[in-house]
Amino acid sequence: MTALTKSRQLLVSCLVGILAMNGVVLGALFNQAPPVPPAEFGPFIGATLALAAAVIPLCVLGHPAGRIGAVLVGLMSVPTMGPHKFFLAPQPLVHAPVILVGTLLVVTVVWAAVSGWHRAD
Repeated sequence: MTALTKSRQLLVSCLVGILAMNGVVLGALFNQAPPVPPAEFGPFIGATLALAAAVIPLCVLGHPAGRIGAVLVGLMSVPTMGPHKFFLAPQPLVHAPVILVGTLLVVTVVWAAVSGWHRAD
C-alpha cells in the first residue's frame, strides 16, 4: 500500500477526531451526563457518525466522494461543536475545549478536503 499524501493524512486524522468527539457527545446524551445535548440531536449525531465512518475509507483510498463526504461531515458537526456555542451555551467556559477543538477539526477537514481537489492527490 502506498503512503497517504499529507493532505489525505490530515483529512483522515481530523475525521477520526470528529468521529471521536461526536461519539463522546452521543454517549453523554445516552447517559444524561451534564451538559446534556438536546435529545433531538441524537439522530443527527448518529448520522454524522455513520457518514464519518463511511467517508474515512474513501479518503484513505483517494476516492473523490471521500472529499465531498468529508466536507459534509464537517458541516454536519458544526451544530454540536461549532463556535456559536460560545454565545448559546449556558456555561460557555465548560464547553470551551469542545468548541475550540471541534471548530479546529471542522475547519481543517473542510480546508484539507477543498485544497486536495486542486492538487493531483
